[in-house]
Amino acid sequence: MNSQVAADTVRRCFDFLAEKGELEIILPLKEADHAAGWVIDVVSLPFSVRLTLDRGQVFVELGAGPAATNWHDMGIVISFLTKGERSFEYYIPEGPISDEEVARQIARGADVARDNFAMLVDFFLPDGFEVRESELVAYRKTMSEAHWKRLLR
Repeated sequence: MNSQVAADTVRRCFDFLAEKGELEIILPLKEADHAAGWVIDVVSLPFSVRLTLDRGQVFVELGAGPAATNWHDMGIVISFLTKGERSFEYYIPEGPISDEEVARQIARGADVARDNFAMLVDFFLPDGFEVRESELVAYRKTMSEAHWKRLLR
């Protein structure tokens, strides 16, 4: 899926962010500048979303507000906010990667963001965000270390 078709799909799937304020889709200047295939930023008032297509997988990251500089994997954010009760896990598609498969992955990321919208908005509120963000980074580090310990046993 080329970046323009992807941007149109992203705009349709993440239209719920437009209801909460202005929505802007930002594409890289040139597709070739990113080895992943494409990177699309969805800029909105409550929080921003970055989608990256890399080897057939669409990765979803979240950032604070329209001027996001730090991006956090949506699966980690949701796991952190729900104390591990919920998560967003990626899967490796089998077979050739079609435009329909990429669209399904974009829609799945949008569905998870929509289903957890209120919780995500609260997390990314400017007041006290730096503290919440540092707690998220510590959580991610702890989870990563535990994962590697299990793998390396």
